This record gives sequence, C-alpha cells and structure tokens, in this order.
Amino acid sequence: LAALTPAELARLPTADRAEIDGALTAHERWEDAQSFRSFLTSPHYCGLDLSPMVAAIVDASEGRRPDTIDDATSERYFGCGLDALPRERRRTVAVQAGGRGGKTSRLLAPKALHAAWTVPLPTLGADEHAVALIVSSELVFARQALSFCVGYVRQSPALSAALVGEPGADSLTLRRPDGGLVDVRVRAAGARGKGGRAFTLVGAFLDEACFFFDESGVVNDREIVRACSPRIVPGGQLWMVSTPWIEGVGVLEEELASSWGTHAETLAVRGV
Repeated sequence: LAALTPAELARLPTADRAEIDGALTAHERWEDAQSFRSFLTSPHYCGLDLSPMVAAIVDASEGRRPDTIDDATSERYFGCGLDALPRERRRTVAVQAGGRGGKTSRLLAPKALHAAWTVPLPTLGADEHAVALIVSSELVFARQALSFCVGYVRQSPALSAALVGEPGADSLTLRRPDGGLVDVRVRAAGARGKGGRAFTLVGAFLDEACFFFDESGVVNDREIVRACSPRIVPGGQLWMVSTPWIEGVGVLEEELASSWGTHAETLAVRGV
C-alpha cells in the first residue's frame, strides 16, 4: 500500500478501495489499543481528553515516562522525580484520590475494558470466558463502574461491534479480535474474598478499596486481594483506587506506605 500514490489508489475498483480502507482502519484500531493511553484517547475506543495527571498515571502504570507533568508535580503525587519512576509495568497499581477526580470513570473502568481487550489469553478454551473483575465496597458502586464501561462500549466503533448480547446488570461480554470471550463483571466485596474466586482474570479492579468490609463489618480487603492476585494471568494487573479513609489501615494504605516514592513492587500514587 505504501508504494501506491493517492492517484493510483483512486483508480482502484470501489470494492478494492473499500477493502483497503477496512484493512487500514482495522490496523489503526489495533495500534490504538496497544497502550492504555492511546486506548483512552482514540476515537475508536474511549475518545477521552485526559488531564495531565491522569495521563501521567496512565503512562506510569505501563512503565512509560510521563510527558504531561513536570518533576515538581511528579514529586508531589508519585513521591519521586520523573526519571525515578519505574520503566517496567508494575503488577499492582495503587491510587489514593479525592472524590470526583475521575479515578473510577477515567482510570478503573476503562482499564478494565482495556485489559479485557488486550491482555494475552493463550490458554483460554474455545467456550471459556475470562473476566475483568470490578469489586467495590457495595454492589451499587460496582454497578456504577460497570455503567461507565457500558457507556464507553456503546460509543466505541470497535467495542460496540464486539459486544456479545446486551449488557446485564452485573456484566457485559466482548468477543475480542482473536476470538476470545471476556466478561467485565462486578462483585461486592464479600467474606473470605468470595467476590474474586473461581475466575481466570485479565485483571482485578478494586474500587473504593479503603471501604471494603464484609457482612459482619470486618475489613476484608486483604482477603479480596489474596483471592484475586493468583488468578490474574501474566500481563494483567491489580488496580486499587480509593478516596482516603483511615490512615494506615488496609492494603491500599500499606501499599502506599511501602511503595510511594520507590515503586519497587507497586506503582503508588497519593493525593491526586
């Protein structure tokens, strides 16, 4: 195709031009899905305009050096300068942020879709469904996160064409270009981590993780993490986001305390 001039392309039969246009569009969509940031901003997928800080978190989550913030901003939110951020993807991403900052609508929910669309699944069976699992403190909040996913799918040319059936109250299903079936499902945080068991996970996405309590009122975020982590396939990630609650209490707070500024095991973002 690169060897053809525009005039030569114009002289091709209509059917051939349509086939070439379709191939180019499919390739463009494939390229736009390869990084989380391009998935978020591409008109083929989410079509978002990102704030500088959200873009920086997205880039850093994949081991890319952010180019939308300066060193002073990086020090404030990541605890280190840009050059000290990890150059490899961390398996866990922990984000503490204030309310209405977009942590669910612009990070957690679209990341669940991106994982569902892109994480390799070489051993998935022909009729097996993998899962991008969203867990929140209550089912109503998890369903809110799913509603953001549904909105992105509806307006995306690529994702809407891949939707299998109609989204339900607690899940939607995508058929990927490789034929794999992946559900985006929601669960409330349950006792003994039951919300995260029994699935092959492309990722686990814990929303308002500082507020995870089981039916008896016991903090159960650790059980959820223990249930989900071993089930996340290579290439997938565990994301934990929350508004702050009690300093020093819970897995998210522990991850921030141990990794903020160093990011040795977890990409940690505080105070967005």
